[in-house]
Amino acid sequence: MAVINLVIALSVIYGVILLIRYVKNNQSKQNQLSELNEKVDKILEHIERNNKS
Repeated sequence: MAVINLVIALSVIYGVILLIRYVKNNQSKQNQLSELNEKVDKILEHIERNNKS
């Protein structure tokens, strides 16, 4: 019985570690998307300014 509990506990810990890695990975992707979005906005502003002149 103790062995089963140990296996379950280790499985839960491993699952939590995987979840944390997944969340961190998603946050970094979100940051990259935000940076890309800002660059696109700047490019669009530049194009609009050029079109006006």
